[in-house]
Amino acid sequence: MPSHEENIIEILRRRGPSLPVEISKELGLDSFLTSAILSGMASSRKIRMSYKRIGSSRLYFLEHQYESARKILLSHLSIQEKNVLNRIKSSGFLREEDLTPHEKFFIKELYDFVIPTKINGIPGFKYYAIPDSMIKIQKEEPALFQKEEKIEKKERPKQEVSNFEDKVINYLKNLGSEIIDKKVIRKGKEFNFIISIKTPLGNQIYHVKAKNKKKITESDLSVAYTEGMRAKKPVIFISNGTLSNKAKKFKEKNVGELLHYIKIS
Repeated sequence: MPSHEENIIEILRRRGPSLPVEISKELGLDSFLTSAILSGMASSRKIRMSYKRIGSSRLYFLEHQYESARKILLSHLSIQEKNVLNRIKSSGFLREEDLTPHEKFFIKELYDFVIPTKINGIPGFKYYAIPDSMIKIQKEEPALFQKEEKIEKKERPKQEVSNFEDKVINYLKNLGSEIIDKKVIRKGKEFNFIISIKTPLGNQIYHVKAKNKKKITESDLSVAYTEGMRAKKPVIFISNGTLSNKAKKFKEKNVGELLHYIKIS
């Protein structure tokens, strides 16, 4: 009798890239158990799993089905995500420092289409279908990037802001969001916001924790994540500080993409 893993591989061969709920229906298994099996198969590289989520679920597929998966995922990208992807695609390789804070917020949703890499020691993101040889040629002409930077400065004049609260509100507005609610936890130091961001699938509501602090700890992230879970909303953590090593490990192992960390200057 075929094992669950063998049945899943056969389902993916027949159906192509699929969501856990679709696979669980065909297997006749509980969705939680199916998700656990899929996650294990992806970890052992028997199948592939998308970085981008469709709703709350990732897409699962066989190695040779990645292009089909990308077509499905592309239709689920938000307008903001598509704008960032198109910018990287047109450049082939884009330096990390050339991304705006707005663009950095969306970049992790695009890892099915872009590859974090370094060219001549410069960190950035390569469009997956662009050959490395084309990128190296481009990197030999730094004037192209210098020209882009000058244009960027003209189009986006610096806006002076007086304090941390103003900087956070300014960032949220530049993100294209609507601030639904604001709560002062500690004046000048800590704020909670509820914001709405428009996507092709409707408005997405986020719980935002803003903290004026030099070093963000595991406890800081844990509190923000707990607040978000109680409100049943994904979390954005905004700070002018840096994540401690323990905070980085906590985010990676425990919350993943349910909490986005944004550093502002």
